[in-house]
Amino acid sequence: MPGPPGDPHDDLLGTHGGEGFTSRLERWSADRRVDAAAERRSRERWLADAAGRDATLVGVLLDLAERQVQVAVTLGGRTRHGHLGAVGADFVALIRREGELVIALSAVTSLRVTDRAPAALGDRVQATDLLLVDVLQELAQERARVRIVDHRDAVVAGELRRVGTDVLVVRPEGAGSGTTYVPLAAVGEVQLA
Repeated sequence: MPGPPGDPHDDLLGTHGGEGFTSRLERWSADRRVDAAAERRSRERWLADAAGRDATLVGVLLDLAERQVQVAVTLGGRTRHGHLGAVGADFVALIRREGELVIALSAVTSLRVTDRAPAALGDRVQATDLLLVDVLQELAQERARVRIVDHRDAVVAGELRRVGTDVLVVRPEGAGSGTTYVPLAAVGEVQLA
């Protein structure tokens, strides 16, 4: 039963201003999809902005390591390419064709994603408290052969003998080579030889 004249329900299934009900439904549905998409984009921007404010270098490293994207890590005057492996509290492992490197975060001057990958949010929390000194102590127990590059690009290669509180003891290769002591704070990268 039709309502009073001018009632919006009067012509619900018929034409309304020359437009049929199906056309109106399609228009309403399209309007809702546009509004929902705009709202979703706005929410995504807001979430990305909020996550960006909470970003840390370790969080970025965790995001990139999980996705195994190719990166270029700049350490002073040198750049190393590969993808990120384990992320510790103060180091990251870089996996390369030439072998793995353990890089002190204090030596990293920049990190660039070389893949076409979405930006890392970096708002994740570090899951481990494993430190570079812990990794080096394990390597020393194995008497691992290492190549250490410091923050100024000086290289010490040899057998890692001991790791103290703040110093590494390395027995260089070659006859007559004396023991070398490297301050832990100077270590930029460690490569297993």
